[in-house]
Amino acid sequence: MLNFIKRASSKIAREYRDYSVYEKVRDSLILVSGPKFLDLPEGKIAVVLMGRNMEHYLEHFHDHHRAMGADYFVYCDNGSTDRSLDIVSKWKNTVALSTDLNFRDYQIPIRQQITHRYCSDGWRLAIDPDELFDYVGADRLSLPELARSVRERGYTGVVAQMLDMVPDADLASNALRTFEQSAAASKYFSLDQITSLPYSDSDVPFSGLVRDNTLPDVDIEWKFGGLRRQYFGEDCCLTKHALYYHAYGVRTFVHPHLSTGLKLADFTALLRHYKFSGDFLSREAERIANNRISHNETELRADVMGNSGEFRFDVSKMDTDSAPEVLIDRGFLVMSEDAKSQYG
Repeated sequence: MLNFIKRASSKIAREYRDYSVYEKVRDSLILVSGPKFLDLPEGKIAVVLMGRNMEHYLEHFHDHHRAMGADYFVYCDNGSTDRSLDIVSKWKNTVALSTDLNFRDYQIPIRQQITHRYCSDGWRLAIDPDELFDYVGADRLSLPELARSVRERGYTGVVAQMLDMVPDADLASNALRTFEQSAAASKYFSLDQITSLPYSDSDVPFSGLVRDNTLPDVDIEWKFGGLRRQYFGEDCCLTKHALYYHAYGVRTFVHPHLSTGLKLADFTALLRHYKFSGDFLSREAERIANNRISHNETELRADVMGNSGEFRFDVSKMDTDSAPEVLIDRGFLVMSEDAKSQYG
């Protein structure tokens, strides 16, 4: 009886803390521009993202995903001192928000609230401003058409694998390019030093969080490391539940990379990741100076790169063909035979 009372008390205390955080985040969110709520038409997608001083990325990020058919955006800013909010405020069908709560401490509850409070149920593409989404058939099938097909086939989530893309240039030279120019130049990547674990493997650090997700008949894996492990010793997670249908029973962002209550599709998509685009060194230095880092990855990179801008990646042994079809052949992405017949 005593143990039962202790467990019940602990649960009540936890729920109270969770609700207190919810209220704090809710009260901190300020509508800067756009509608208070997006009532998504059937089959449409809301792109949800957060950022601080991401002016460099935002215009090309928007153009890329708008060209794919994404018509609605929800953006949450965290005290930018650049033109980020000015840029986003000009986008159509976009809710632009701001919060003064440090993303470092509150990113999960912020992500959760901006995902569900400002849109009706429907599809979400939840990624970061330095990531560009891609998938097999993107030249023939718009993003809403892909999402509609995924749901018709009985699935509610698509896993994406992140691929770090780098240029054949030093960081100082690359900083002078626009994101569109940098993305075109950053065609190099490496599949070396990537660790892959089965989706439900107990060695996955957050395996307990994904038990409510239903797996397809293909071997979806969690991937870690890669190019950033090779150069900086980072054991970064490369896998995200990027595209999903938000409805009753789905718990969004129980971790920055994942949601639960999803029936995962029988293929994986691609996130080309351009972390080193633009004035990367200044952004990293600002994050460290303002205590906006929640892990040691930023400091690991700073230790290797220094701050001179002369650092460059050795691309001589890297690959350049990052087409999703090629990455399926190489085992970085997966796709069932049925999915190939649908989208290939």
